[in-house]
Amino acid sequence: MPKVLLITHNPLSSYTNMGKTLQGLVGAFDKDELKKVCPAIS
Repeated sequence: MPKVLLITHNPLSSYTNMGKTLQGLVGAFDKDELKKVCPAIS
């Protein structure tokens, strides 16, 4: 079972272009296979 760590400040969403792109790249993974880290941006 592959696992993916996604490190990005962009949310996985359907309302921004970057969110749509990220969903397209990792949308087929189950929640158990995908982890996301959102670093704080200052």
